[in-house]
Amino acid sequence: MSLIKPTIFIDLISTFWVTIITMIFLIWLPMSGVKVRGDLKVDFAGLNSPNYRVELLGLWLRNICSILMGVLILGHFNLLNWLTLTAVYCIFIFINNLKTYGWKINFVRENIQNKVINLVDFLDRGLSFTEAIKRAINKSGKTEQILSDRVTDLVSRRGIVFFIFLVAVLGFTLLLRWEYPLAQLRFSHPDNYHSLLVTRQLLAKNYPELNYIPVFSALGAIVSLLGSIEPMQTIRFLSPLVGILLVISTGYVICIFTNNIYSALVGMFALGVYLFTIEINSLNIEWLNRIIESLNNSLVRQWTGSELELGAIFLLLGLAYCFNSNLTQQKTLAFQVNLLCSILLVAISAPPLLIIFAIASIGLIGDKQLTLTAIVLTWIILAVFAAMSQGELLWLQSFLKTLPVALSLLAGLLFTVISDTFKIFIPQWSEIFCLGIVFSLSINFLLPLPPNLTYVEYDMAARKSLEIKNLFSPQNWTLVAPVEQLAEIYGAGWYQDLALFVEQYGDKAKKAGFDFPVSGDDLFIMVEKIPFVTFPNEPDTLPHNVLSDRTYQYYRSSAGRASLEYEALKMCEAYARYHRNSSIYYEDRELRIYHFII
Repeated sequence: MSLIKPTIFIDLISTFWVTIITMIFLIWLPMSGVKVRGDLKVDFAGLNSPNYRVELLGLWLRNICSILMGVLILGHFNLLNWLTLTAVYCIFIFINNLKTYGWKINFVRENIQNKVINLVDFLDRGLSFTEAIKRAINKSGKTEQILSDRVTDLVSRRGIVFFIFLVAVLGFTLLLRWEYPLAQLRFSHPDNYHSLLVTRQLLAKNYPELNYIPVFSALGAIVSLLGSIEPMQTIRFLSPLVGILLVISTGYVICIFTNNIYSALVGMFALGVYLFTIEINSLNIEWLNRIIESLNNSLVRQWTGSELELGAIFLLLGLAYCFNSNLTQQKTLAFQVNLLCSILLVAISAPPLLIIFAIASIGLIGDKQLTLTAIVLTWIILAVFAAMSQGELLWLQSFLKTLPVALSLLAGLLFTVISDTFKIFIPQWSEIFCLGIVFSLSINFLLPLPPNLTYVEYDMAARKSLEIKNLFSPQNWTLVAPVEQLAEIYGAGWYQDLALFVEQYGDKAKKAGFDFPVSGDDLFIMVEKIPFVTFPNEPDTLPHNVLSDRTYQYYRSSAGRASLEYEALKMCEAYARYHRNSSIYYEDRELRIYHFII
């Protein structure tokens, strides 16, 4: 059997492809079709125009909301596949073009006919390989020139200092969010296994019964279907992309509210590099301990995005859209529809964050900086209430988990006040001077602590599960393994829980005439020779509901997992003695996978 090895080269290809598909289908296509007025040509001047950016953002909010709702409806009726998903995109692209041509369907039909005729002529003429290479080189040269022109334009407008700081911030952001996902195929946060399972259920046309709307899993299903990507790889790399988009959205909002690009840079730096981890012994103030613990744990959420992070992104972009629009735009029907879509996106992703929208709406009649101050203070106060409630007010936990976003907004706001004060003494260099101080102090004293990662399986266990899924015929094999493997193979093969399997057949496997009653022709049993340790230091006391949970008893508790793996090993060895069609599919120092042909 072939062995899937953890190679950085293959992982880099996977993350590149996930990024490309995400940018095309979740960013570029939802923004395509915006109507460009005669005075706003799509050149550098047009892209820099606030009116054009507002229209572009509004179109994205409206279309991403429509696409998400379409995917969720298709998933609910078990109709989600690449054909129906392509139809959803075609419908909204057609509507965008129809709006661009003033709802005159004749113009749209003529435009489509011309493109089809040009495509047929192109295919009819044929294209030699040499000509294709030349066209690709010319196209790449034009793209390179466009990127170069945009960088030059940015440097000329903002200055070389701003550009250097921006590159540094984005570099730190990328490093922090991709360092750990690239290193391991397994997930560093247990919540990602749930997102993966829901994504696979959507793709398998088996809509799950949930108490929330699976927005993040819907995005994962879009990327997996349209990019032909393994869902585990999609969730693995889509999560850090969500973290990066959250950083960019935070900077954009700060820029809109403060009208200071350097303040936006500070906010992006605070969240992108994550300056909020604290190494401190337990304090006498219990609620403060909870806030510190939440901030330290939230570092891992920076590359394990979920509905909550998406809700924060939709909230920030909705605020930016609302407060960057002029009075003329706010009176249009399009503005009201786009704003309603942004509110709907927050409502289905993270409903508690609608409180921030309500606070912001009060500030529409006042100063933008004052409104941002109200938003930040409300966010922080609600996070403190969540810590003081000891988990009783569950809806407030969203503010505690997203507290780093509020602190980043606060950092940008404080920078604006401080730099404005320094303008009294050094009016021309105050912002750059303050920016240098912020970066110097942060790099020396505020860099993040090593994250407290919570792995729940060996990395090779995840890789071998995907290997079995890819090598053997669908629905013709069974994997007996811990609970994490259910999310990794769902829809491709049959799964049985290892603990339940040992309870049912552990004693029967010692009998010569016994056969495991499983589905399919091939049975794989994953056994850990060295039981995986989830928590290096297990807590001394735990609630009764946790202690009585089967997942904790058999897979999270070190003693329980060690006992289970020992019994599983004895069961497999006893069964193999009486069955000739037995072999070891894979074995290393920690893991052994038995293969029985039924």
